[in-house]
Amino acid sequence: MDYDAIIVGAGHNGLVASCYLALRGLKVLVLERRNVVGGAAVTEELWPGYKISRLSYSYSLFSPKIVSDLHLDQVGLEVVSSDTELFVPFEDGRYLIVWSDPHRTVKEISRYSERDAKSYLEFEEYWRRVGAALGELMLSPPLDLTSLLTLSQLTDATKILRHVGELMETSRFLRAFSSHFSQPREAIDVLRTLAFMSVHDFLSEYFESEEVRAAFVPRGLIGTMVGPRTPGSAYVLAHHMMGESTGKSSSWGYLKGGMGALSLALASRASALGVHLMLGAEVQEISVKDGKVSGVRLKDGRFFQSRVVLCNASPKHMVELVGREKVGEEYAKAIDRFKDQGCVLKFNAAISELPDYRALPGKQVGPQHSGITSISPTEDYAERAFDEAKYGRFSKEPVLRVVHHSVHDPSMAPPGHHTVSIFALYFPYHHRWDSMKEEATDAVVDALSIFAPNFRSSIVHQETLTPLDLEREFRLPRGNIFHGEITPDQMFSFRPAPGWSGYRTPVKGLYLCGSGAHPGGGVTGAPGHNAAMIVLKDLGLN
Repeated sequence: MDYDAIIVGAGHNGLVASCYLALRGLKVLVLERRNVVGGAAVTEELWPGYKISRLSYSYSLFSPKIVSDLHLDQVGLEVVSSDTELFVPFEDGRYLIVWSDPHRTVKEISRYSERDAKSYLEFEEYWRRVGAALGELMLSPPLDLTSLLTLSQLTDATKILRHVGELMETSRFLRAFSSHFSQPREAIDVLRTLAFMSVHDFLSEYFESEEVRAAFVPRGLIGTMVGPRTPGSAYVLAHHMMGESTGKSSSWGYLKGGMGALSLALASRASALGVHLMLGAEVQEISVKDGKVSGVRLKDGRFFQSRVVLCNASPKHMVELVGREKVGEEYAKAIDRFKDQGCVLKFNAAISELPDYRALPGKQVGPQHSGITSISPTEDYAERAFDEAKYGRFSKEPVLRVVHHSVHDPSMAPPGHHTVSIFALYFPYHHRWDSMKEEATDAVVDALSIFAPNFRSSIVHQETLTPLDLEREFRLPRGNIFHGEITPDQMFSFRPAPGWSGYRTPVKGLYLCGSGAHPGGGVTGAPGHNAAMIVLKDLGLN
């Protein structure tokens, strides 16, 4: 059967791309290896009565524009906001809560530092502007620096005119960023911060209190092999502060039905638009003929012909599916250099009661359960955890991000019971995880139990996904939840490689549309949206 477009992988980005292509009348096929849509944004009933967001755990970065364009709120997408953004217990029995109301947070921070309380509103305003600027760039292809350099070398007027498009794109891209700052110098200073600073250095410019810095440091570490004092980690913080999915900048929300509810809404919309979605269909080869994509062959031997193919898998997996000789050795080597060291362990559990924190006791739903609980009481705690991982060991005292989806949607657990979803750092990828999983799981459970002593005994069922498990089951390269590090050297014009940041590949008609493309990982929908726009442009439909 022939199609206009085939998408490899029914993760959220692939589903987004399929919807935009189908909206323009293209005949689209989406192929998914697993028997459930969503990729890393998936809800599964691991144990009877317990529905688990198995991998991604919060709704913070997904583009409101995509929700509006695709009318996802009309097909079951229901966002739940929380008064509590963050709960941070400290080892001495104190705690800090970051509320969704910034003025309430100011009062909270004043218990630790009056100066920091005053700085917090400036901190919020900074991220409002930076988040808005970065948010615009998310839905635009990044600058192609190689084209700009070529343009700078041209002297013939006719050839220069041919490159006017690059100039216009450059101007639009830069305007989108600089328009949010009153002075060019402000914009340059933001670029300096994001490109070179560590999250420790950046936070130190606003906050003197160790407790306040400790609250925000983990956002600069999520899923990335960096420590608080690693240059470039300030960008990781920015990446997780620019979401507006809940209607408020830098705010994190949740979904009724867990993270899989987003994927189900996208799949429902895609089906309504005529997209053919095929589950249990593992791709063996992306076929290329005379330098142009010709279709996709499945492991069961079936072949589907198509004008274009969009690959929602990682860049390295895409090269494997096509073949190094067909993408060209230069491109293959560039993708080889794409850093993708996974460092996240995901712990999911069914629990009989909520954690009873020493710092804020109570097993009934309270602010300590309604947002994200951060187990990282000091910057040095996080730095020590990173130090172990630098040498290939996993962190014996890991940094934890703890979420209870059942608090926001009681239907995800039996009455009186709850679910817990924990992202843990740092657990670097290697091939010995099968023999080390139990020890690593104990480290995670122990780290939370220090602050909530009832946690271990509350566990009814549990699942641990090591980086090796994430690679095997979700095809995340080396267990990297973002397909590749989201450090400044691998973002924007450098993602996945210089000269190839615009979703196209050396094979005509073959595109990347997953997290390995701009603007990177997280549940954003942006790579799928942007890749679809490029495909439509190349087909003369946009």
